Order: sequence, then structure tokens, then C-alpha cells
Amino acid sequence: MDSAKGLSSTRVWLRRLRGVRLFMTFRQFWITVVVVSLITIGRHVAGDGLVAIYFIAIGALGVLSTVMYHRWRARLARRLNAMSETGQQRTLVLLENAALRPALVTDLDLTVPKVPLRGPKESFRYPPDAARTGTWIMHGCAWLAGFMVLGVLSDMVRGAHVFVDGGTSWWEISALPLGFGAGALFMRWSVQQSRGVLEITDDTIAWLAPGRRPHVIRWTEVTEARLGEFPQSIRIRSHTARISASDALVDCGRAINLIATRLPPTIARRTS
Repeated sequence: MDSAKGLSSTRVWLRRLRGVRLFMTFRQFWITVVVVSLITIGRHVAGDGLVAIYFIAIGALGVLSTVMYHRWRARLARRLNAMSETGQQRTLVLLENAALRPALVTDLDLTVPKVPLRGPKESFRYPPDAARTGTWIMHGCAWLAGFMVLGVLSDMVRGAHVFVDGGTSWWEISALPLGFGAGALFMRWSVQQSRGVLEITDDTIAWLAPGRRPHVIRWTEVTEARLGEFPQSIRIRSHTARISASDALVDCGRAINLIATRLPPTIARRTS
């Protein structure tokens, strides 16, 4: 099954698999805002049943997408397994940017060469949208926390119950401001994280984020690696450092393959 037809069919499946990604862009951010707004309005118009239908539909779509993904992967595995060694190697070269490649290699017990670097090192970043969207959310959480604190203080100063109903317990009053404040702090951390750079060389993997201590791990020092394919994710550990990245990383699939072909064969590696 080394014919041009077989490889062409494989490329079709690769394009489909690469399309399954989680990616927070401006467009997706505003779609989320619009959907939440419509659900809120619909709840007041049609009742709680609409909210239940929405979550059931989202759950069903999640299950359906997961089933479709694993069907595509199983079909690709069968095609790969039916090829000769030459055909398998040619196909694995096509898969160098696909996050599922390490799992296929493990499942089919294939021997693959190291994925070559494009230069002395390769760097991977999150898209600029990630930091900008995170900054918006951070400022929004901080504004809401401050607004609620001012509302509570105004009621206390005036001795009225305009912002907070009478009889409301103290923990209910403090829960929302504290929650939004914690959200703002978390988003501040997330924004810094989204401005970081994942650097891979033949000797080390490093995470460099502004204002933070660099995390550098030599391949010989790796003690555990978890490489997720759906959704894509990277988690590398040594005795002294930890490096992680989500599927929003640009070319995350290629980063996963660079890592997978440089890991020590003795470490506990898991793909999920």
C-alpha cells in the first residue's frame, strides 16, 4: 500500500486531524460572549429548560467529536499498519507536525528517526491573540471586583441596602469580589505565561517567560513526559523543573514530535 493513492488518502486524514484544535482567538472570544449573552436572554424568555438543552447539545457535540477523532485515528493506524516499512517511513515524515504521531508509533511499535530541527533550535510561541484576550479578561475581572467592593462600601456608609439585600450573609457578600479578584490574578499569571517561548534543541528543552525564572531541562534529566494528542498538551518534568504548554501553542503538534523523538527511552512517557 505504498502507492500514490494511499499517501494521498493519508494526507486527507491528516488535514482533518489537524483541524481538531482548541484555540482561543478574538473571534472565539467574541463568539463565547455572544453565546453566553443569548443563553442568558433565552433563560429569561424561555426558562431554565433552554439552558439544559444547550448544555445537553454541547455535551453531545463533545462526545461526537471525540468519537469521530478516534475513528479517524484508528483508520489512519490501519492504513499505516498495512504499509511496507518504506511506506510507513514516508508517511511518518508527513506526520512530523501531527500530535498523534507518537501515539501511533507506540501503538504500532514502529522505529522512527529523530525529527530534525529547523536550525540549531526551534522556538514555539502562543499567538498574540492569547495575551490580548487574557488581558481583556484580567481587566474585566478586576473592574467587576472593584465595582462590587465599592457597591458594598456605599451601602455600609449610607446604612442602606441598595447594592446588597438585607440579611445577606458576609460570606455571600465577599464571595463574588474575592472570586473575581482571584480570577484577575490568575489571568495576570496566564497572560505572562502566554508571552513565553518554548525552545527545543538537541540537548535541552526550555521555557522562557518574561519576568520569570527560565526553566531549562536537559533531555538526559527528564523523569516524566506526558504528550497529549486530543487535546494537544505538553508536560515535561525533571527533579528540579517542570515545563508545560497547551494546544494553543502555535505548531504544538510539531513541538510534541520534536520532544517525543528526543526523550530518553527509559523515562515514564505517556500519551493521552
